[in-house]
Amino acid sequence: MALFRVLGPLRVGPDARNGQLSRPSERALLGGLLFHANRFVSKTRLAEFIWTIPPSSADANIRTYAAFLRRSLDDVAPGLSERLETRRGAGGAYRLGVGDDELDAAVFGAVADEGRARLAAGDPRGAVTRLRRALSIWTGPAGEDLPDTAPVRAFTTDLEDRRTRAREDLAEALVALGDPAAAVADLQLLASGNPLRERPVQLLMHALYVDGEAAEAVAAYHRHRRTLRDETGCDPSPRLQASYVRMLRHTPT
Repeated sequence: MALFRVLGPLRVGPDARNGQLSRPSERALLGGLLFHANRFVSKTRLAEFIWTIPPSSADANIRTYAAFLRRSLDDVAPGLSERLETRRGAGGAYRLGVGDDELDAAVFGAVADEGRARLAAGDPRGAVTRLRRALSIWTGPAGEDLPDTAPVRAFTTDLEDRRTRAREDLAEALVALGDPAAAVADLQLLASGNPLRERPVQLLMHALYVDGEAAEAVAAYHRHRRTLRDETGCDPSPRLQASYVRMLRHTPT
């Protein structure tokens, strides 16, 4: 079970419902360390995680936050603070030692990759099992209680994109198993939440078609086409257009 959690509210400890650090600055520091797990992170870089515009006292403040964090880590498990290392000189830096199975984002990535590999190997049943397990690790938007700074947004956006890909893979695996109806609702959410993203639209069209909802599949294509034209002035990709034509000719792949 993960010891550090960023796929939702930041938590420390084996219980995903508890383990919140009370100080926002302490959470921001831990988030910056977890996003760079097992690597030294300069105080300058950590300051960018904590503040949009770092104050002149940032260096001293980070030292204080690190002291608070060490106490909080020991509250979770005596001796856990020893994982937080300090490097002196050249501005100073910190590193947090984290095992591969101790960070929920790392566990999610490994299991989701297994699911994608199973899907590519023609084993949709194995893919569904692994992808559902991977997605169950999430408890909310990535880093939802971390500050809205540029580095935090960059890391959380990447994590959310990987979550979206896993949801798409799961939908594809469910359709391959002959259960398109189980995929439609989530694909509709993905398509509406990512209006310029092509893959959920293509998967949704296919799932609807094989589920006997050809008219809805056609409507999904035209919604996406209108959105693309309104937002970008472009048409759907040749690949998606070809899928649409095959669907109209009743020869989908």
